[in-house]
Parts: sequence; C-alpha cells; structure tokens
Amino acid sequence: MGNSSHDELFGGAEIAGSYFLKASHRVEREVTRKQGYVWEAFEKIAKQNDARLTKPRHAMGYEVDGLLDNAGVKFLLEIKTTTLASDVYTGVGQLHLYDQLIPGVKGARKVLLLPGTPGEEIKAAVSSTGIAVCRYDIRYRDDALVVTFPQETRAFFGFLPSTQGLDET
Repeated sequence: MGNSSHDELFGGAEIAGSYFLKASHRVEREVTRKQGYVWEAFEKIAKQNDARLTKPRHAMGYEVDGLLDNAGVKFLLEIKTTTLASDVYTGVGQLHLYDQLIPGVKGARKVLLLPGTPGEEIKAAVSSTGIAVCRYDIRYRDDALVVTFPQETRAFFGFLPSTQGLDET
C-alpha cells in the first residue's frame, strides 16, 4: 500500500483527563485588523464596478463578512486571514449556517475569500460543498498594509480587470 493522500489514515485515540497550562504574562501589543483592510479594499473595488457590498446580520448578533450584489447576482463572503485548516473549516461552517440563519443571504453564491490558495485537495473539498474559494493578496508596502485581488478573483465577481495590476491600491 502506497502513501497517497487517498489512503485511509487514522490518528491516535483522544486523551481524556486534564493538564495544566503554565501561567504567562503578555505584554501589550498592537494587533492589525487585517480582515477590515480586506473588506475596505473589496468595498472599494465593488464601488468602482457599481456593485454594492453590505453586512447583513441576524437579530441574535450573527453577522456575515459581506454580501455583494453585482447587477442582481449575489455573493455571500466569508473573509479569512489565513489558509490554516481551522480558518477553512470555520469559514465553510459559517457560510452554510448564515444561509439558514439570515434570510437576506439565502440563495447567494457562497464564497470563501482567503489570503492565498489552500492545497488543491482542500480547495476541491470546499468546492464540493457548493462554496467557491477565491484569493486575495495582502502585503506591507511602505509600512502600509495593501490588499489586492488577482484578475481571477475579480473576474469571478464580475469585476473589470485591474488597470494597475499588482500595484493597485
């Protein structure tokens, strides 16, 4: 038997009991709200393309990252700031739950927006649940956080191609 990704593998049994976490002291530090930068950049491109980006929410506080309406075609967005398995799992679950919890997003195309591309197997697995995976790029330029969207992502949402390529701001 080979070592292919299709081989059935098993982990060890879950361990019961308890353990201690060492006490720690954290120093104050600044945290960058990357998701906000992604949202703002996406909103700017939406406006440039005469599309509307909103944030519908449920009375109990559940709030989507974004609902894009581009000429009547609606996209439900979940923005994640990493491609870690935990973010992908959470995003998939959120998109499916929001579709059931928030009436205004029902029927919108579900999109997981990630800073890079997860492995092809993960992307295919997510796609098989009815969720599209799109990419954005985030980097620092002159001490400022810059978010750009590749042409493939722009085309997916029906946006015009960038005239500035990767230097778009």
